[in-house]
Amino acid sequence: MLTLDRKEKRPQSKTITAVKDDIFEFEQHRGVRYVLDQLHSFFATCELMKLPCDNPFSFFVTLNYLLHHPDKLTIDGRPDDLESYRLIIEDILMLYASYGNTIFEFASVADDTVFNYLWEQPSLPWIGEELDRFDLKERVCDLVEWAERREIYKLYPELIQYNEQAHNLKQIELAERLTPRIVYKPSDIVAPDDFVLDLYHLFLLFYAKTHSTACEIQVGATLPNREQNLKQYVEGLLRLREIEKKFLALLKSDVEVSEPTEKITPLDVGKMSEYVVQLVKLEADYPELFHKTDNSNVKPCVALGKFYKQWKDDGSNIDPRLNSNRSQDAALSNLRCATSQYSPSQSQKLQGRLKELLHSYADNVVYRFFDSAYKEMVRGTIPQLAPIYLWHLFVAYADPLYQQKTYLFEDSAKKADFSGDAVLKLNMSCWQSEERKSDCLTAYKCTLYDELICYFDKKPIKLKYPTQAEVSKWLNIVNWDEFVSTHSTVVTNKAFCQYLLQKCLRTNFHLYTDTGITGVTLETRVPLYRLFRPLYDALHSMDGELWKQMPSNKPLTVTLERADEFYNMRRSDNAALTFLRESQGRLPVSRRKNLPLGICVNIVREALIRQNGNPIGFIDSYIVQHKELSDFAGKSAGNQDLLRLTIYRMSLERAAHTLSRDLMESSMQLFDQWVMREALERMWKHFFEEHKEMFRIKRITDKIKVGPLKIYGRVLCRVDLLQGKLPTPSEIAQKSYLAVMEGKVLDQCGEYISEVCSHFIEAVYQMQPSSTDWAAEYTKTALQAMQSGFSGVALPEYTVYTGIADNARDAEAIHAALSERYVMQYKNPIRHMFEKCGEDFAVLACVRCKDLEADTLDALSSVSFWLAQDCVHAVIIRYDDKLTHTAEQHIASLASRLAVPLFLQSENQTYDKQCALLQNTAIFGFESGLS
Repeated sequence: MLTLDRKEKRPQSKTITAVKDDIFEFEQHRGVRYVLDQLHSFFATCELMKLPCDNPFSFFVTLNYLLHHPDKLTIDGRPDDLESYRLIIEDILMLYASYGNTIFEFASVADDTVFNYLWEQPSLPWIGEELDRFDLKERVCDLVEWAERREIYKLYPELIQYNEQAHNLKQIELAERLTPRIVYKPSDIVAPDDFVLDLYHLFLLFYAKTHSTACEIQVGATLPNREQNLKQYVEGLLRLREIEKKFLALLKSDVEVSEPTEKITPLDVGKMSEYVVQLVKLEADYPELFHKTDNSNVKPCVALGKFYKQWKDDGSNIDPRLNSNRSQDAALSNLRCATSQYSPSQSQKLQGRLKELLHSYADNVVYRFFDSAYKEMVRGTIPQLAPIYLWHLFVAYADPLYQQKTYLFEDSAKKADFSGDAVLKLNMSCWQSEERKSDCLTAYKCTLYDELICYFDKKPIKLKYPTQAEVSKWLNIVNWDEFVSTHSTVVTNKAFCQYLLQKCLRTNFHLYTDTGITGVTLETRVPLYRLFRPLYDALHSMDGELWKQMPSNKPLTVTLERADEFYNMRRSDNAALTFLRESQGRLPVSRRKNLPLGICVNIVREALIRQNGNPIGFIDSYIVQHKELSDFAGKSAGNQDLLRLTIYRMSLERAAHTLSRDLMESSMQLFDQWVMREALERMWKHFFEEHKEMFRIKRITDKIKVGPLKIYGRVLCRVDLLQGKLPTPSEIAQKSYLAVMEGKVLDQCGEYISEVCSHFIEAVYQMQPSSTDWAAEYTKTALQAMQSGFSGVALPEYTVYTGIADNARDAEAIHAALSERYVMQYKNPIRHMFEKCGEDFAVLACVRCKDLEADTLDALSSVSFWLAQDCVHAVIIRYDDKLTHTAEQHIASLASRLAVPLFLQSENQTYDKQCALLQNTAIFGFESGLS
């Protein structure tokens, strides 16, 4: 269901006034490295695309120019395709949505190499010292706790609710929907009576509600009197269609039993008289079809009106030749009370006229509207999207459909477009300002959409299903096989309808829904246009507090508090303020603000975009041109500075509003597309230091996926192949369905591995350190393990401990020593192993901590991140000492920021303790020995 929430003002983040030296302890700093990484990404992208980043106006003016002129993009001095950098542009826009104007405060150190790579350092105290040197520790701590950034992850709760069962169901549904079905002949397509009446009834309720009539937009609700008369008119048309259907069936049966040369007999005229009688009886129930009535404002059918006139004249205008409609109508009207004798040629003329009278319903605008829509749904390009398709038609043609304007079907600019492209590809030129859209009207539109969804859930229409080419065209799919295997969860009728709805209501960002992109029902409502909503909020605050930093050649004579108080005065209290806030001209003459947009833009450009600009000259020249302003400014230097700050602030606001509107229109084309699962995964990984496992309800017995391996349970079992008696597969299965086996030559365990795998247990071989060519030796072992039946390998343990780097006295030296060892023993061998074994062979990494001191835990974090960057499928952390609370919290923080699953050695941990860690942290699972 869709609801409308008014946009609330964003809460401002509280400023940290006192930052203690221990703020970088692990419990409080979890996102410090992550924030620094995001700052580095933002400024690196700005440098790549030549975007100025000293203030939001210069940044967005340049970006907006590139979005409107994609041919002007140059990378490293060479022209490039803007579409190739679409995701990068989305990233920097979302980073701005996360941090707002605060991100530009770091522009002064953006070129500093040390600052840019602080996020790679393993020692947090050293990071703290460097940030102190830059005088940025307080600002970074502010960003770590930034509420907007922490709230964005709530936009996609269905990623947390996602489960394997739902995935399988959606795959089955997709396969069924993409199966070619019956292709109907045009003559077989007839809009059913209930389709026309029910949906016309719903449309009339919607139209009456939007025009201040007391009623409910609900299928089956009571219609107001005027709308009831309109529906009754359409009911009469459908009754007429039913009579015609029977008459055509009679003609068809007559032809089938007659010889082709047989002439029409007088009996045929008698049969026609039965349908003339039914036509006359129809006038008693639906007189508005035949003539004007007091209760109906709809014009009667033209042909039926002429027939009614002859009928009332008692058939006195009969011409024996029956060459005119008038004489034919008169003859037909006489058939209701007597059977006259007519020649075969005369009977043919009467038969043709009767068919024309019975077909009068087809000229009605309402009937043609629903008939055209139904035909398009059956044989067109919008199958299974009936709710949003009809919603679009109802909203786009509400007035002419209600008033039954014939131009909907005439060859003119106002002709109705019933094609699927009308809703699937909306024209961006119809984009409107949100402030000019009524929240109440939007709420009515949402209610109409919900009712259409419910209606077609109860009464689905059997349509021609989409072809693979059609779906590919809608969603811009290049690799169909990859799409089906990866994104089937998002291709649901309801989800796609909501995607199209968000395009139609593109400016109503405060529209909320409880249906997720995977089709699941969400526990909490989320914005319908989720990707764009945070940016929309941020852009509306673009001007922010910039007015307080107005460039000036000399100090101001008034305080900022006094300037703010003056700005917020009532306009009637000061003539200068009244002048600035009013417009000149009178309606209907076009009104023009006294402080025009052109002046505002020039002031802002001079202050924030032009190098070494000074807006004071522009402002002063504007003041002297207007008596109301010059009189106030001439009284004192304080008054003049008050006016300068006020004009500068108003200019920022107007320029920001105009620029944000333009930006939203141009960047809308980036966000306004079908959101695939990998795009959401990328966004999640890029913008939140908290891994999504932090928010998932996890249990020990969950079915999980580790790279290419799918297993039951979150526990890995360690098996020593050198022990006297090997455990049976059933004994292993009681503990885990993923066994890490070590201690035996691969050639000697093939038979045992085959037996284990026959019990649906995945086996991974624990590799041992090598003293020769690391890459060649590891790859050789991995290939042997694959041939022996193993599903993957676990790399030799990377051992970390205090004093791991000899003669290293500081964090930077320790980091360099760790990196050198990692590159030689792990980075290149991992890459070589993937090249030879392929992506379907699991590679797990193991890191062992000899102790749990602070330096060891920092080294653990660095090595784990390197392993994750080199695409290992999981990291297993082992330790020798007893796990302390400090170490536990550090590992939990690491798990929340690591892009791959993290397994923790679980010796001496109770079952309740493991469950608590799963629920409260992003730890993915545990590893334990087979006892």
